[in-house]
Order: sequence, then structure tokens, then C-alpha cells
Amino acid sequence: MLPGPRLSSAGARRPRRRGLALTGALLAAGLAPSAGCEDAYEPPCRLTATRALVAAPEIGVRPLVALARSRGRAFASWSQREVVVADGGASASVTLSAFEIAVVEEDGSLGLRARVPAPDELRARSAGIASVGVVVEDGAFLVHWIETTATSEPDGRVRRDAALKAAYVRDGAASPAEAPARASCRDCTMTAASAALGDASILFARIDPAAAQGPSAPAFVALRFREGAAALDASVPWLALSPPAPRDGGLVGLGGAEPASAEGGGDLSAYVDADGRVAIVAGGRAWLADGGLRLLAGPIELPSASDARVSWDARGGASAAWSVSPVADGRATAEVPREIFTGLVPPGAAQVARRERASRGRAALELDRRGDEVGVLFESAARAIFAAVDPAGRKRGGDVIVGASRTGTAHEYGTPVVSSAHALFARGGGRFDVVTLGSGELGVSEIVCAP
Repeated sequence: MLPGPRLSSAGARRPRRRGLALTGALLAAGLAPSAGCEDAYEPPCRLTATRALVAAPEIGVRPLVALARSRGRAFASWSQREVVVADGGASASVTLSAFEIAVVEEDGSLGLRARVPAPDELRARSAGIASVGVVVEDGAFLVHWIETTATSEPDGRVRRDAALKAAYVRDGAASPAEAPARASCRDCTMTAASAALGDASILFARIDPAAAQGPSAPAFVALRFREGAAALDASVPWLALSPPAPRDGGLVGLGGAEPASAEGGGDLSAYVDADGRVAIVAGGRAWLADGGLRLLAGPIELPSASDARVSWDARGGASAAWSVSPVADGRATAEVPREIFTGLVPPGAAQVARRERASRGRAALELDRRGDEVGVLFESAARAIFAAVDPAGRKRGGDVIVGASRTGTAHEYGTPVVSSAHALFARGGGRFDVVTLGSGELGVSEIVCAP
């Protein structure tokens, strides 16, 4: 800091003539004087606006709420349930009756709002539903779910089977449910993910044999749905998993085990990026395909953390973000807070080529990229925090606190309970939007970063 004005013995202020002379010399030379410490610091990125798009008490928390991404828009959905009383009030059950749908447009405004009734086959089940989702298409909604069935074998073992089902809903009326034969399995677990293509949808199913059957690689099924037509099998021979090489935190060869993250998004996820390409993540691998499911890039091996996020560039390279413990990373011997790392996968490469520490945080939530502008959203001490990085992962400026969690403990240790669903969009021109759904509200936060 510059010293304050000096006082004479008589108490009068002595002018700082030397400073004024220097300022005048700089101005005469056509140079602006440097800013003093009293000038306000302007961070490279700042939160410019936060607004609620929908406020409704029935908006619950994950996994009862979901955000899906497609071509720069966010599709928000939350379920409505009702209690069905039977036997003259002697018994009651809870069934899924409908979905509320809201679409957040590219400019951050609220677009479509709709109520989608649950298909009869889904509504009739009060149990045995492993997952459920809604895909927003042009004028119609594809509701999909996984039904599970438990059967007691003669030897006392309980066998669990699974089947994927889907039905279209238009103008409040649902078509009969379709159950493709390939998307069913015996003695297994199943995970589903969807990609919205506008006038059609793709459903991916991952089938894992039960552990009792011994070690086995999962099988993947891709189905293309279009309203008024039967589901078609899509060939995805490139979508396969093999035993991964030992790795940790993006550094191959380091020992240590990483715990699963609550925000990891499961073993299978998919979304459609702003260029209409389908990005798929499963089992620590990532692929990029076009709308016809022709492979464009990948697979790439993601860091070992289960919350790894990836966003592809136009050339088939990718930026990645993930959390890692310094203990598992070999940089500490005692428990310390987890850290968020970002890195670059060059076009044609199979894994992260370099990495940079971005911040302290317990879980990576979202990542998106537009050209050379990359943003990452992560959780730290029950707060959602944004940071901007360059394509190589180097941080630009400081952290921006987007919001605080309404549930969970505000500390830096342990596995976080992230109650809200998030979506992050890089809009270009230094602008990023964070969409948040949960705890009674759908909202959007705007972040602007200096060029």
C-alpha cells in the first residue's frame, strides 16, 4: 500500500508533489499511471445474475429430479407420486403418476413447461423400478424405465432380472409400452442413459451379469426410438469395456484406491453436445459419435475418479475434470481435503496427457467447452463452485461461488451428498450458464469471464 499523507509538526498536510509530478510526466508521455491498491480488484470471472425459473415445493432432490443436456438446452424433470388406497383402506401403495418437464433455452430463459402423465404400465407398478427418465422430443415425450423382477431359486438364491421399457406420450396420451428383447437380461443389473436428437431418441443400456456368474465384461445395447415406429437396434461395436490399466488421478502407475463419488452419475451417461454429437461415458472410458452412432473419437481412458467429466472439442480432443485425494495420488500420507484437477486429451490420444490442479473440492459436477473456453463446476464444503480453465487445464482467475447446498454438512472431508442436479453450458464470448434443479427450485446462474 502507498503511505498516507504526512503531517507537519503544525498538523498541516504536506502535498505529495513528487507523486503528482510523476503522474504528470506519465500523462505527458502518453502513458497512463498504474492503478493504486485502492482500486477495486476485478476478477476474471464473476457471477452476474442468478434467477429462479420455476419455484415449486414438489421439486425434490436427486434422484427424484434430473437434468438432461441436448444441443445447448437443459431438460429438467421431476416426478409426481400419489398414494393409492386399496382394500377399504387396509393397504396403501405409492405409485408414480406424472412428470413435470421444464426446458431451459440457450439464452437462459424458461421455454417449454409440460405435465407428462406416466404410462399405464409404469403407473401400475409400486415397486421394482430401478430407474426412470423422460426424453423431450419435437412435440412428444419418450418415457423410459427399467423394471426389475426378483425370483427365488430352488437353492435359496434370489435371482434378479431386468428389462428396459419405453412409451411415447403426446397430448397427454401414452402409447403402449415397448419392451425390446435385446434390452432385457436374466440374473443381471441394468443401467440406462438417453440422448435426445430432436425427432428421435437413442437409449443406451448397460447390462452387467450378476457377480455370482463370475467376472465378465458388461454388454451394451443401443436402441433408436422414433414415435410411431418400432425401436431399431443400432450397431455400436466400438462401445465396449476391457479391464483398465492401473491408474489413479490421471497418473498411470501410482497405487492407491479411490472411493466412489456420490455425484459420479452412475456407470453410464450420455448427452448431445452443441454440435449434435453424442458423448458417452461408461466404466472410466469416453467416446464421441455422430447422430448416426458412427464413432468420431475415443475411447479415451478417464482418470480413476468416478466423477470424471469430459467435453470434446471440434477436432476430437477433449478437456477433462475430476477429483482426487492427495493420499491416493501419492502426495500426502494423512487425510487431507480432496482436490479438483483438469487436463487435456489431445486428438487421437487415449488418455489425459497433462493435468493441472484447479482447486480444492470433493467432487467434479459438470464440465463444458466452447472453443478455447472451458468451465468446470465442482462441489466444495457443500457449495457449488465454478472455475474457468484453458483447454490444457490451466486455471484462469479464482473460484466463483455459485450457490450453497440446502442439505449436507459444510466441510471438506468425506463423500459429499449432492442433492441438486446441475448442468453447465459454455455459451461463448466468456459467458457460462449454470442450471440447478432441486429443493423446490429450478434456477440459472450467469457467469461472465473477461477475454
